[in-house]
Amino acid sequence: QYRLLAENLSAGVIVVQTDNRITYVSPSYDRQLGRPVGTTMGMTWDVFMSLIHPEDLPTMFDKFTQAITQGESRLVYTYRMLHQAGHYVWCEDHVSLNYGADGMYTHMIVISRDITERKQAEERMLELKLEKERSEMLTQFIQDGAHEFRTPLTLMLGPIEELLSRGDAELSPAAKGELEVALLNSLRLLRIFNSLLDFSRIE
Repeated sequence: QYRLLAENLSAGVIVVQTDNRITYVSPSYDRQLGRPVGTTMGMTWDVFMSLIHPEDLPTMFDKFTQAITQGESRLVYTYRMLHQAGHYVWCEDHVSLNYGADGMYTHMIVISRDITERKQAEERMLELKLEKERSEMLTQFIQDGAHEFRTPLTLMLGPIEELLSRGDAELSPAAKGELEVALLNSLRLLRIFNSLLDFSRIE
């Protein structure tokens, strides 16, 4: 009855004994990893474990050991498993840990699902969040910088314009020329900073 149920689930099912013997693998388990049906059933435990991404093995082992030590009956973890095509897929395993009358661990029943698309969506959401944070930081930097430079520029423009308004009698041609250059460059910088502020507000 349970075998019939397992073989009609879209998720994969695998049963592993306490001595690490794989005693049942549903067809859907092999199919979600791109393997011919029956491939996993013929594997040794060492070969099976070698297909798990090496970065994920320590965490899986720690969670499993802790669950057994504490006598827990349920365990959930995610990891990457090597697909037959050569790439890794993300799996989420819901594990039922079973114990004998003496309280000793006997076997586990694993229901495994391919969650690669979900993981990719989560990673994309994280990328979008980080991109938004970077954009906000850049916008704030532009606003702060533009304000810091615009204030002293505005203060400089007043005295320059006042000196130029006094006429040629009080200014030598050379001094007048230098002040006009200073005024022109200051106005140009002011326009740039105003444009940056306008841009940051749009962002």
